[in-house]
Amino acid sequence: MESELDPLHPQTLALIQQHPNILSVGFQKDVRPYFAISHALAFPSYREGFPNVVMQAGAMELPCIVSNINGCNEIVVEGENGLIVPTKDEEALYQAMCRLINEEGLYK
Repeated sequence: MESELDPLHPQTLALIQQHPNILSVGFQKDVRPYFAISHALAFPSYREGFPNVVMQAGAMELPCIVSNINGCNEIVVEGENGLIVPTKDEEALYQAMCRLINEEGLYK
């Protein structure tokens, strides 16, 4: 199981479950309804092979913020269909999210 490979702290899990602005739905066979209500995909993985979720989001024309790892950096073209951030860099991820919110031209 994925949660066994990289477990979250119990406090983090509790925050995810309790936060009113976080929709946690678990594994889904069909992600299209969730992408349809989304503005972007943030995918800060640091050990992905070739991420289907990034391709699926791109197919629905969602901009993606991904880590600079093999697979992700082959799908996302910086500034064209998303942004690429260094791995395990929370501040860079935050700044990329802010850029998508604040720079309408970049978002489009």
